[in-house]
Amino acid sequence: QSELYGLPADVCPLPSFEAGLAIEDDFPKIGCCMVTSNMPCDGSIMTTMIQERRIGLPSVPLNVPLRWKEDEVQDYAVEEIKEAIAFMEKHTGEKFDWDALKEACSIWNAQNEAKFEKWDMNKTDIPPHTGSSAWLYRIFEHQAVCGEPAALRNDLKVNRILRRQVASGKCPKAIRHRAIIWNTPANNYANFNNCLLDCWGIDSVCEMIDIHGTDLIDTSSRESMLLG
Repeated sequence: QSELYGLPADVCPLPSFEAGLAIEDDFPKIGCCMVTSNMPCDGSIMTTMIQERRIGLPSVPLNVPLRWKEDEVQDYAVEEIKEAIAFMEKHTGEKFDWDALKEACSIWNAQNEAKFEKWDMNKTDIPPHTGSSAWLYRIFEHQAVCGEPAALRNDLKVNRILRRQVASGKCPKAIRHRAIIWNTPANNYANFNNCLLDCWGIDSVCEMIDIHGTDLIDTSSRESMLLG
């Protein structure tokens, strides 16, 4: 719909989808409240006001600092999360489950440890995790199944398979070069890595998306979990 309307195509389908959603006025008008985002790739910064005006539900903007590594924004970010928690408790009548957060953060840390083991295996002369599989799984793991027990079980199963591959001493593909790719991978270009490997023997050992969320979270207190 966005392209039919005259907007140029986007390499990432997310902004095009959101523009088309607005053109069609197909917003999901459900629920008792909304938590909105300021992330540039999630509809940009101004959508909070547009969504609240069009949908008519109370909303709270959860502003994520874009320079999130800088020390001076950490307290601000934590306060934003606390405000969102208080907002949801008020409008839903439910209390935030801190025990569930701690469990999820612990599982996510274990998922990251599994990721680190994959990196260690890929540093060998026979990297077992080739092509698009590493980052393509990671993008959904990071965005959809953080802290999910089933996802961790899957990670550990994959690592067992990769360990057997390394122990066999055989590389699954003929690799002549290795590359670190810094980009915003779109899911419709998932085969790019496979093309590099099959046609030129270039293995992308690390994608930008592959290092998202790899800082371990301190679960010793509520404050430290929110900082994480």
